[in-house]
Amino acid sequence: MTGKPRGSGNGTAIVQPDLFDQPLVDYAGVEPDAIPRSANLDLRELSDQDLCDRVVLSRLNEVDELSSEIVRRHPDCAVDALQKLWNRHVGYGRRSPLREQVAVVSALDGLPGEAASRALRDILLSCAFPAGLLELGLEAAVKRELKLPKNFLDPHLVSENARVRELTFALAQGCPKNDAFSCAELMPGLTDPSPVVAQQAAVTMGECGCPAAKSKLLALLARSPGERVLSALAGIADDD
Repeated sequence: MTGKPRGSGNGTAIVQPDLFDQPLVDYAGVEPDAIPRSANLDLRELSDQDLCDRVVLSRLNEVDELSSEIVRRHPDCAVDALQKLWNRHVGYGRRSPLREQVAVVSALDGLPGEAASRALRDILLSCAFPAGLLELGLEAAVKRELKLPKNFLDPHLVSENARVRELTFALAQGCPKNDAFSCAELMPGLTDPSPVVAQQAAVTMGECGCPAAKSKLLALLARSPGERVLSALAGIADDD
């Protein structure tokens, strides 16, 4: 354990532990079946409020089961409980997200209602959101059609992770009109080395009314016609 020495008043240096010096454990990489189940956990005996209280203080060997149950029941206290569980682990998971952090994002994604969407958005945009959770967070954002600011999405358009780029292009269309991507800013996506990313970029550009995506969308339509491609083409003014 390392830390910063400070004076004790009698000339003796006291080492103050540093929160971020704690070892980080890759909980997210542990299969649920490999974690012993808590012998004291009987979901049938928990009221909705007891369930929420237990989620807030849940341990590694019960967090998956508790968070799945809270999604199944979706009690009124669910979102607040999950936010409190998230706050307990803020600052950890920098190298690899903790299982508790994965459970919170997954549970919020599974809960119905605007309160869960707002909580998920707040967590995703927080400065303490672990980089290792980005893909899961963006998948949830796409599913729930969250409106995320351009300054958050912009760096992820050029992520090394193709799936992150794809999800970011999917979310780029949802930026507020006064904070929207220009056609020029989205254009590099058309030549992305990943065909899946390039296709999503073309669809997003079509939905944003960018004429430069028309030829790409027509080629996509010829190969694999679908509602998304047709809808994107409909967003481009016909100059012919």
